Amino acid sequence: NLSKDLFSKVKESFYTIKNSTDVLSEDINKVYSESGIISNSTHEVKEKSQYFLNVSNNISSASTEVAAVTEQEVSNTEIVSKNILTLKDMLYEIEKLVRRFKTSVTPVEKVSEKSLRIVFLSPLDHEFWFGVRQGAMYARKELATKNANVDYRGFDGETWENIIDTFGKILEEDVNGIILPGFSDEAVPLIEKASQKNIPVMTFNCDLPVNSKRMAYFGPDIGEAGYLAADFMVKALNGKGKVAMISGADIYVYMTRREKIIERLKKSRRIKIVEDVKGGNDNEKVCDLVKDLLNRRSDIGGIFVTGVGVKGAAKAVRELNLIGKVKVICFDFDKEIFELIKEGIIYAAIGQDPFGQGHDPIVYLYNYLVTNKKPESEIIWTRTDVVDIHNVDDLI
Repeated sequence: NLSKDLFSKVKESFYTIKNSTDVLSEDINKVYSESGIISNSTHEVKEKSQYFLNVSNNISSASTEVAAVTEQEVSNTEIVSKNILTLKDMLYEIEKLVRRFKTSVTPVEKVSEKSLRIVFLSPLDHEFWFGVRQGAMYARKELATKNANVDYRGFDGETWENIIDTFGKILEEDVNGIILPGFSDEAVPLIEKASQKNIPVMTFNCDLPVNSKRMAYFGPDIGEAGYLAADFMVKALNGKGKVAMISGADIYVYMTRREKIIERLKKSRRIKIVEDVKGGNDNEKVCDLVKDLLNRRSDIGGIFVTGVGVKGAAKAVRELNLIGKVKVICFDFDKEIFELIKEGIIYAAIGQDPFGQGHDPIVYLYNYLVTNKKPESEIIWTRTDVVDIHNVDDLI
């Protein structure tokens, strides 16, 4: 019985083991099956991950290309912007040149059948007259292909005496037309002589103070320029103050400016001219004169300079530390005058188109010589420019 019981227990144990083994085997099969599913899923995930990796790489590559293109476009945009700014600067400079070389007359198309000689007599002792010379040289170039020669003569020192002397000598030469400034009635007898020889004469810059047989005058409206100077002084002093007048030499243009300033200021009773002195043609002398004047009269708020010497007056104002307290109004301008305007010493400068004064009379005279038609008017005004702090940068 004992053996039988032991055998039964062993048998039961084997059944238990077998059952456990079967369960374990099923579990292993399940695990194996699930492992296969996981393996399959892992492989699928791997394939999909590789796909997404490839897509990502493609996107990254495309993004790099887009970034490169974008960077190039940005670079190109910057280049275009710089080019636009450069073009704007070029256009601005061209506009300045156009304003500078803008003339009121052009040569007729007709070419002279005979060789013409036009003589242009001018001072050359101040920056202004170099501007006139530029205009004359431009006219010479324009007429070079029209069988016409422009004989420019510039004089430095004792200018009027040299101009009159040269005028007389030229009348004895082969000449077809003469142009000179109308500084004095000393020129009238010579113009009469030229008329008798059928040599037309034009005056420029300022007209003769008496009647003459000159064909026409081309230049500034001197009276209007004087009025403008007075108006700007009224503005500079806010309608009230005391001023000094530094007059130029006794020539028509300077005297006329002075007279018109005085005439205009009479209408503005609150602006008084308390000093009226001769300045001369030397900047150092004018500087000393203005220093003495301002030391004596601390109540002076403005100075007119009707002729040369404005740079001397400006020097005096600077050295006396009166910048902003004493306002200077002058006539004609150059680069140095522009800087004095920016510095606040010169309030305004009245210009008279020196380039046009050199160019236009020559062309008017040529056109008359080849067409026999005089200018529409005996008096032709130049353009009058006023430069102050508001527009000085446009001219520098």
